[in-house]
Amino acid sequence: MKLRLDEIRNKSFKTSFRGYDKNEVKIYLNNLALDIENHLREYEDLKSRFDSLNNQLKNINDIQKTIENTIQQAKDLADKTTKSIEKEKELIIKESTLEAEKIIEKAKIKAKEIEQIYLNIINEKNALISRIKSLLLSLSSMISSWEIEDEKLEKETFKNLGIDIKEAENLKNSQLSSRINDIIKDLE
Repeated sequence: MKLRLDEIRNKSFKTSFRGYDKNEVKIYLNNLALDIENHLREYEDLKSRFDSLNNQLKNINDIQKTIENTIQQAKDLADKTTKSIEKEKELIIKESTLEAEKIIEKAKIKAKEIEQIYLNIINEKNALISRIKSLLLSLSSMISSWEIEDEKLEKETFKNLGIDIKEAENLKNSQLSSRINDIIKDLE
């Protein structure tokens, strides 16, 4: 069951003898809604940054494909040039042979330049992937830290309110397990 922030803020409870203080419950729900709202805002920011990095990675992959095509075209051109030179070799004198060698040398230099560009892009892509992985690990660690802090705060709050921690854990697990699963699915 997904709860909306306004549902949390505006939730009302029946009054009963020895019930909870309405103001404390209202304050707690408002704080919970603010916390969730902050997490959602942060999640959207991280998702936006991830999408931006993903687009950059796609652009790099497109450039990589273009370079691979260019390398193949350069190799094809070198092959065609070599075949043409072999046909003309018998008909043309020594000068034609020297000119053909110059063309092949230029093609090799161009191929090496393109290959170096390709290797540079691969290195940049790998560095970007490493940065993305590092960011995701950092985010995971941050979320784990928040969860530990939230659990400590929750236990302290229950203790201060005189609520049995095991009973509260059972209630929390039964009510929030579906919400937690939804949030995890959204993060995946």
